[in-house]
Amino acid sequence: MLLTSKAQSSISLVIRDPRRESASARSKNRLASASTPRVGERPCATEEPFVSRSHSKCLAAFRFQKGHCYYCGAPMWLQEPAKFASRYSISLKQAARFQCTAEHLVARQDGGSDARNNIVAACQFCNSQRHRRLAAPDPQAYRKLIARRLERRRWHPQKLHHVLGLSPP
Repeated sequence: MLLTSKAQSSISLVIRDPRRESASARSKNRLASASTPRVGERPCATEEPFVSRSHSKCLAAFRFQKGHCYYCGAPMWLQEPAKFASRYSISLKQAARFQCTAEHLVARQDGGSDARNNIVAACQFCNSQRHRRLAAPDPQAYRKLIARRLERRRWHPQKLHHVLGLSPP
């Protein structure tokens, strides 16, 4: 099929010809395609993962609390539930309740901020139980409630109290 010169020029805009690009343009394209994973592809393991601002505050709280829940004092995991489960000889389902979550002491809807002094790391179970109530209790009152239940071994399943060595924080 014959193309007019006008059609050929419009095609050359759509189709990139690497032979006609400058060396800097080729290296830019190579870097862009290397750093962007294709659909279904995982990013390179050596790359630093993207960390959102809220996740970085959760991570800071996790480190400050030495990986323990603000409310119940249980150890938590951030990324590897299987490793956590094997370390404590529990199932993945049991380990899921100890996933680290960011907990706003004063909820944003109640005027709380995203400041670091308002965000603590809490296990998924404690966080979800606090917010199941119609009005989330005061953080200190909730912490005391959990301490009482931990003393009676009525917060987490019995096996988990023993395996994780839980006692009131």
